[in-house]
Amino acid sequence: MQSYKLFIFDFDGTLVDENFHLSPNVKDAVIKLVKRGIIFSVATGRPYRGIVKEIFESLNLVSPQIVNGGAQII
Repeated sequence: MQSYKLFIFDFDGTLVDENFHLSPNVKDAVIKLVKRGIIFSVATGRPYRGIVKEIFESLNLVSPQIVNGGAQII
């Protein structure tokens, strides 16, 4: 995994399930990636508020995140 520098994931159905639940396994994997210096970003059509903001904050993401269908990078 050393050759990877960046992972970009979809939000719905990939990062979280249909109930917007972030599984402990996914959370642990993201935290491990970030600790290894790999950039973890999410690309979603959803706006940056509500559940998206909550999930990003729970993961302590500081890398750029693509929201609002690409209209906004936070």
